This record gives sequence, C-alpha cells and structure tokens, in this order.
Amino acid sequence: MALPSVNGWMIDYRTAHQIFASQNNRRISHCVKKCEAGTLYISHYEERQFRADALVAGPFMIDQCCVYEPDDDIYSRCPAIQNAACGKPILVGNGSAVFIAATALSKSLGVISDARSPKLATVFDLCVIYGVPTLSADEYFNLL
Repeated sequence: MALPSVNGWMIDYRTAHQIFASQNNRRISHCVKKCEAGTLYISHYEERQFRADALVAGPFMIDQCCVYEPDDDIYSRCPAIQNAACGKPILVGNGSAVFIAATALSKSLGVISDARSPKLATVFDLCVIYGVPTLSADEYFNLL
C-alpha cells in the first residue's frame, strides 16, 4: 500500500515531539527533508509549542518555517468542523485539532497524528468525517 496522494502533510505538535524524542534518525531525517521541501507543515495554532520545544524548534521553526498560516478559506471551514457531529465532544480549547483539520481539508493535505481518544474528538476524528487522509506516525512511516 502507498501513501495517499495529497499535496503535503500536516503534523501535530505531540506527534512531532514524539518522533524527535524517539531519536529515530530515519524518521527525523525524513521530517526535516519534508520541511525543507515545503511538504510538511504545522498549524499556526501550535506555533508557540513548537517554538518553546528545543527538540522541534530547529527543524520546524528556525531552519525552515513550516507554519501553515490560515487564509479565508481555512477560517471559513472552522465553524463547521468545530460543530461536526462525530459522536464525541471536542475538548474545549482544542483549536489545534480544528485548525489542522480545516487546513488539511482546504489545501488537500494529509494529517500525521498519534492523538486518539475514546472519549474526546481528536484531529483524527474530525478528519475522518471529512475524508482527510489521517495516519499515525507508525502508519505513515510504514508506508514509505
């Protein structure tokens, strides 16, 4: 099986941090190369977290600015995604999941996220509703 055909990928902060903390050189090098190529992005909503974390600040914020800034189309999709009926409540203040899903949907991107919850809606749940390809880090790297 191959990776889904998308225009690029978004990765959430927790997943990126876990990849870099794992010290898996293959995965880290891949992320750095994708950032350099302009095909791996982070949400503006998580920019502060990336900047504050020495493990991921360099590759995502300093060496390359991989932040996908929202435009009018992304902003216009957020209310519907925030109110999506996925059978689980969205954690109040979980704007990152909403913005990642809205950005991916708007720009035909895939999402790499290890965030899963049986009780609360995560970016995975929101993306599934809209048909956005969403893979865990393991799923993504196993398809390379």
